[in-house]
Amino acid sequence: MQGVSEALLRKYSQRSRQRDAAIQEFVNRNGRVPTDREVAVLVRETRAEKLVEISTQEVRTRQRARLSPEEAVELMGVQAGRRVHPESSAPAEPSFRYALAHIFERVSVTREHEVLTEALRHGRGQVSRAELEGLLAMQESSGAILRDGCEIATAQSLQREREMITWVNHDIGQCEFLGGNQTFVASDRLRPEQRRAVEFILSSRDQAVNLRGAAGTGKTATLQELRRGLTEANRQVVALAPTMSAVEELQKVGFADAMTLERLLQDQRTQAALRGKVIIVDEAGMVAGRQMWELLRLAGQQSARLVFVGDAKQIQSVEAGDALRVLEQESRLKSVALTQVQRQTKKDYREAIQELRRNPERGFAKLDAIGAVRQVDWQDRAEAVARAFEEAPGRRGLVVCATHDEIERVTVAIRTARKKKGDLGNSVPLTRQVSLNWTAAQKSEELSYRPDTGLPSRRQGNREE
Repeated sequence: MQGVSEALLRKYSQRSRQRDAAIQEFVNRNGRVPTDREVAVLVRETRAEKLVEISTQEVRTRQRARLSPEEAVELMGVQAGRRVHPESSAPAEPSFRYALAHIFERVSVTREHEVLTEALRHGRGQVSRAELEGLLAMQESSGAILRDGCEIATAQSLQREREMITWVNHDIGQCEFLGGNQTFVASDRLRPEQRRAVEFILSSRDQAVNLRGAAGTGKTATLQELRRGLTEANRQVVALAPTMSAVEELQKVGFADAMTLERLLQDQRTQAALRGKVIIVDEAGMVAGRQMWELLRLAGQQSARLVFVGDAKQIQSVEAGDALRVLEQESRLKSVALTQVQRQTKKDYREAIQELRRNPERGFAKLDAIGAVRQVDWQDRAEAVARAFEEAPGRRGLVVCATHDEIERVTVAIRTARKKKGDLGNSVPLTRQVSLNWTAAQKSEELSYRPDTGLPSRRQGNREE
């Protein structure tokens, strides 16, 4: 075949090798060369049994999976009508690998053009779109990349999700009661819904159980009572959360030894002490696919039980994979829900928030009807928010903005207004470090760094995880 190397042709000429080996064996056995008819018989007898239930696409996938990266590039060049030497592909492959690592660290599914755009940006002036599309096609053929229309995902992430689901399903109903055999009486301070949630979890016989609840439904008070029930059942508890801020909140309500999930996953001494304990994972909706996969494997190795606490509809993970949502929808994970919002004391506002969760359109309509929604031109938004903050009862307002730029503008507006009223004195300039929020791929690139880029110490890095 024109353009294909002899080495690659020989690699796929299995029948020729089988024929030659059979002929050589005939010569050794009979002391003569076989006739043409005998050669035909030898070929027929050495033919492997066909896979009658395999599709053409599967045949192509298996054939292409045998290709090395250099051989894949060689064939890609032949298909494009030109011979491409492996060394000429050097700029394209690193850029393609970088794009995959960068994009799929934060999302499980993306559009094809996002990967191609990132690869072109990385290899600016050195790679072509045609080369990248060829590499992507080879990844699809080998099964490493999965496609649905213009959306693509990695087979690795899919396999990880399957393993998570299998792990949760494996020990359904196979464990002892989480709360032991004694009867636990929950505090009267809890609402009936909260007491039922505590009782549900303590009576679980699964290795993992889930407490689902929207913001303001009383998850913290429920967790405190659950901790008391586990302690009375002689269960040792380890509390985890995805972020340091969530860990600090756990510590405030009695989980003194709470730590970040990432710290546990990186600390082998802490892992070794998990044997037989109950792991409570707060804000579990923020746990990424990789972290959940590693946590489940660790829990299995240490015979630990898991209690997830969170809401898959709130803040999602920074890394790829909405692990809790996947487990809730695809596995047999049992859940108990807290639905009664208590944080909003005004009835109409509370009803609007509850409706917002069920139906965002109707929820916003309810908020608008009670005057809780104000439309302001974006140029006047910061000052309008500053006025609303000043009008908040007891100065207990919480300001939430969509972007860091808007945070900066609103903060300046609030501080300026408070200075005019005399609430704040003269400013003192301080230097602060702001995370660049890079992916691992970006951190590995030398060109990402500038002379003024600060690097955290190991201790700082652990605290930020």
